[in-house]
Amino acid sequence: MITQIRNLFEQIGEYERNPTSLQERAFERDFREVLEYFELVKEQPQQIQMVDQSLLEGIQRTPLERSDLRFLTAHLLSTIFDYSVRATQRREAYLYCIRQRKNANDAEFLIHELAPKLFRTENLEKNHGIRERFLHHICILQRLGGYQNPLRDDLPERQINALTPTEVMLGLFHRQLDAIKTGRSRLNTQKGTLEYRLSQTGFFDNLAQTSSVYRQFLLDW
Repeated sequence: MITQIRNLFEQIGEYERNPTSLQERAFERDFREVLEYFELVKEQPQQIQMVDQSLLEGIQRTPLERSDLRFLTAHLLSTIFDYSVRATQRREAYLYCIRQRKNANDAEFLIHELAPKLFRTENLEKNHGIRERFLHHICILQRLGGYQNPLRDDLPERQINALTPTEVMLGLFHRQLDAIKTGRSRLNTQKGTLEYRLSQTGFFDNLAQTSSVYRQFLLDW
C-alpha cells in the first residue's frame, strides 16, 4: 500500500510538470486502493502508524499549494484517514495538513477551502472523473461531520441566491446521492422537487453560464 501512496504523489509531481500527463484511470485506481486499505488497517495500530508516516512523507515533500491536485489529494487522504482511525488518536499527516489550513474546523474547511478549489475552472480541466470522485468524498466527509443540506424542496429561491455557488453545488450533489439511494432519477423532471422548480425558472441555465465546471456537473446530474 505504501507503493500506491508513493505512486499518487509521483503522479501529482508529473502532472505539475506536464498537466496532460495525468492518467486518470491509474490515478483513480491508486486513490481507491489507498482508501480501501484505510478501512483494512483501522484496527491495527502498527499498520496505522506505517500508513500515517507514508502519508506524511508524501505530503511534506512538496508545498501543498504547488497545485490544486496536490492540495485536494493531500487534504482528502489525510482527513479521510483521520476519520477512519479517530478512535485511537489523531494522525500526524492530518495534524500537518490542518496547520496548512485557514479553517481548522473540518466542516468550514470543506465548504470554504477544499470544495472551491475543486470547482476552479482551470483545475483538472481534462480530468472530470477525478474531480467527480473528489466531490463524492468531500460529501462523505461532510456527512460524517453531521452536514445538514440547506437545499430543501420548499426553500425559496431568494434564499438559494444568498448561498455561495459552492454551497449550492454541494447541496445539489447531496440531493443527487439521496435520489440515487431511493431509486429516483432526473429530479428536474419531477414536480414538487427543488430541481424541477429551479429548472423552470432558468436557475440552472444561469448557474451553468458562470462556470464550465458547474455546467459539466449539472449536465451529468
